[in-house]
Amino acid sequence: MAACAVHGDLGDLLSALLVADGMEALLGPARYVSRGQAAWVAGRLLDALFGRCAIGGPRCGMGRDEWLCTVCGAGDEEAGVGYYSGRVAVVTGAGSGIGRALAVALAGQGAQLALADRDHQAVTATVRLCPEGARVRADAVDVTDWQAVLGYSGAVVSEFGGADMVFAVAGVIHTGSLLASEPGDLSRVIDVNVRGMLHTAKAFLPALSASGRGHLVTFSSGFGLMAAPRYSAYCASKFAIRGFSEALRQEMARERRPVAVTCVYPGRIRTPIMRNGSYAAGENAAAVAAAFDKAARTGPDEAAAVILRAVARRRAQVLVGADARRCSLRSGRCSAS
Repeated sequence: MAACAVHGDLGDLLSALLVADGMEALLGPARYVSRGQAAWVAGRLLDALFGRCAIGGPRCGMGRDEWLCTVCGAGDEEAGVGYYSGRVAVVTGAGSGIGRALAVALAGQGAQLALADRDHQAVTATVRLCPEGARVRADAVDVTDWQAVLGYSGAVVSEFGGADMVFAVAGVIHTGSLLASEPGDLSRVIDVNVRGMLHTAKAFLPALSASGRGHLVTFSSGFGLMAAPRYSAYCASKFAIRGFSEALRQEMARERRPVAVTCVYPGRIRTPIMRNGSYAAGENAAAVAAAFDKAARTGPDEAAAVILRAVARRRAQVLVGADARRCSLRSGRCSAS
């Protein structure tokens, strides 16, 4: 791969950009970068000059992404301690993994919580992990059921007087080739990951808009940036979430609704998603789950901390984990957490 040495002011700027973005590992002691990496930095500079934040505010220019509000300053005034205090936060998929970690972290920062999961025992267990005195509501909700989600949103708004932010975390995964997979398993992935997210967003959007400071947080994946064999349905669902989030962000800005949209791209996070997933005939479920657990370097608590920092800054996109960053670089997308 062709490479060039970077010296002087340009080298210092490049170093600053990469360090600020958590990508300092790309630079060796001699600060050699490939032409592709140089092109990536050029893209980041353009994003810095013309970036767009998650709410598409006027301070952020006309760019395609947010690089983010950390450049233009939008949202930074609220990104400190106490940002979540008193706010009503809804979390789906709160019975385990990232959803549970977000719930506990939000409760610790003073948020009022409405937690949902299809497993009532699991979401109840999450409540017990929240700090004593936290205001928490827990419900068993099937996000694939529109009427159930609509009724749930009404109950939450009635109890809390509104909703300020929604973390649509609920998701499932299926492993196996298309030919070997059962149609029901494939449909389940699309139903939970896509239809469930759509139901959640649509049901709570009026409340988010009415709050005057609404925020919808969706969850794609590294597999929403790059596809992988044996995960066709999962990749399709996560690419769909990515497209939905980008479209809704533009829609909210166009309609001048005070609703930010942040899309999270987790890499491998140490959660039970693979152990709870479905598998096609011939797949060694135990071996696949064990390999995933071994490769997952980021814990759910760490992931939650990264996500909450980015949401407080109104970031449009959040990459969680080094593997998600690699997917972003390889796919040619320049935003980062």
